[in-house]
Amino acid sequence: MSSERTVASPSRHVDLDAIRVVLREHPDSVVECRIAFALLLDPDQRGMRALERSAGVGINSVLEILSPDPWGLSAHGLIQTIERGKSWDSDGREVAIYRLAESVRERVTKPLISKKGPGDQETLGVSKGVKTDGDSFAHRFSMPEVMALLDPALDLWSRVRVLANDERQKHLGPEAWRVAMLTGMATIEMSAKEWAELAGGVDKAKRLAKKFETFGWGILTKTGKARATRYTLDWMMLLDDQSDPLLFRSREGDLLNQHAKEQRRITQPLTAEEIREAQGEKIAQQILAELDGSETPEHRLAVEHLAEVYKNATSVDWARWHERSPASA
Repeated sequence: MSSERTVASPSRHVDLDAIRVVLREHPDSVVECRIAFALLLDPDQRGMRALERSAGVGINSVLEILSPDPWGLSAHGLIQTIERGKSWDSDGREVAIYRLAESVRERVTKPLISKKGPGDQETLGVSKGVKTDGDSFAHRFSMPEVMALLDPALDLWSRVRVLANDERQKHLGPEAWRVAMLTGMATIEMSAKEWAELAGGVDKAKRLAKKFETFGWGILTKTGKARATRYTLDWMMLLDDQSDPLLFRSREGDLLNQHAKEQRRITQPLTAEEIREAQGEKIAQQILAELDGSETPEHRLAVEHLAEVYKNATSVDWARWHERSPASA
């Protein structure tokens, strides 16, 4: 995996600190912050489709989070719409322009971290009870391997499992990305209460701990019981080996191919074969939509079989059906 992407935020624009503050104060802001971070990594990208790929979120999320108005701001003020695009169709989604806002809103400008370390450097402590590896904030985010692993486009941070090499890959999801951003991927020891605060709530902390356990790599370990429970967050195995296939960009590549095909269809008319395929798919969906659960197993099986016939129909099939239809007599 490449580690060449670096922060290139214009001066006076929303920066890494602002994104992390919003992430801390608003656990529901992950989508907006992922888009903002993608723009921080690559300010020159254009279009909603590009953001869908680089931020690792769905196109509907991009449409919902970003303002539809020229010069309008996203919900937490991180992203500004310069041009939405002429329409909501595929062409319009490619030409839209967004950028990081000129400055953050006043309510999200207070420092993320107040704890001071040696030499008055800001450390990555979440609270007084948290033990960190001692790295300064600036040092963590200046490390190429940290920035590379925080790239929201990675399959690692996808909400859904990504298909690659015909196998479903394990993933950590957007909530884990939020925790990684807030901690700078430092090694941190904390209490159960502090872990819940970091994860955004008790329920989220339980779900995320389970996801870390399933994922493996020893990222989150738990020691002690009851009030003495301690959690240790350690990303070193992932940081040391970023060549693992779990981190690849299968989703991003699939979307790029899908979007390229979509753009070709804007400029090139569908072939007769593509029209027939689309027609067969539409008919199959209409047939299946008629099923309401009251059918006998035999009838349902026959209907599903008929839908498959239309869905997989070839040019020869369509020609044969046309010859047999009353209109062609």
